[in-house]
Amino acid sequence: MELTPAVYRFDKDHRLFSRADGSAVDGWKAAFRSEEVGDGCRVGAIDCFIPADETHIVEGPSTFSVSLFLQGAGQFELEDGQAFEFGPGSMFLFHTVGETRGRDSMYGNNRLRGAEFRFSLPVLSRAGIASVNGVEGAQRVGSGSVALFMHRPLTGSLRLIAEQTVDCPLEGLARRLYLKSKSLEVLAHVVAMYEASKGAPANVTARDRRRVEEAAKILRERCDEPWTISRLSQECAINERKLKEGFRLVLGETVLSVLERARVERAQGLMRDEALNVAETALAVGYSNPSHFAKVFRRLTGTAPGLWRRAV
Repeated sequence: MELTPAVYRFDKDHRLFSRADGSAVDGWKAAFRSEEVGDGCRVGAIDCFIPADETHIVEGPSTFSVSLFLQGAGQFELEDGQAFEFGPGSMFLFHTVGETRGRDSMYGNNRLRGAEFRFSLPVLSRAGIASVNGVEGAQRVGSGSVALFMHRPLTGSLRLIAEQTVDCPLEGLARRLYLKSKSLEVLAHVVAMYEASKGAPANVTARDRRRVEEAAKILRERCDEPWTISRLSQECAINERKLKEGFRLVLGETVLSVLERARVERAQGLMRDEALNVAETALAVGYSNPSHFAKVFRRLTGTAPGLWRRAV
């Protein structure tokens, strides 16, 4: 018999509590440390192991949040909206005006490690962004298009911010000031994405956009194959320059980063579900050199594949 998911609510100050009785959260959310850092900013961090799948219903008021996942896997779904899968090295941007309700699902046998930054809507306005609808890749989701959602891979700088937030050893006022500085760094990245994308759509035709999206889909579904820029451009009928530029403008990442992330996510599934060893997994996802595979895996997940395999 399937259990009914617990329902949690963010209050007007973006503090999370049980909707049933106002008590503290449980499950993986109990390991989530969320702190008000001032001026409409709240920073959260989590680092825990999730032994089994968990699903929670979450609801709340207008919000603007940026979630940075270093490790972990799961799915987010806005009520009556599209579901979004995430894996290690993912960034999610969420913006809504008005009450929303959705489902958070975290997959078991995974370490969940990352940071979340929530901003009041006036903070967004003061930063010069009326809506993240102007950020390339943001899409409307949910009944009545009540929210904007964007998924991108973590860049090196955002990954560092997430690591520093999770590992912050400070307490008291020093911690609050430090986390506030991290929230401002994240906001600066959002502003940069917004400004960089203002002219982006004009540089990518609708046909090229479709071909870039198809190319990314091919890489994710056939990541074990020996892809090159030349081969991918021929398969998708787009020249190499437009392919590389399109990945940058449409997806916010490179061809190689999409391929590497797809291979690592598939590798995690093979080691978890089929008990393949590291060498077997490397070959199965397209790496002839297990050492190269291990290097990429560690860079994207923060953990060596052998250690990750033993943990699950």
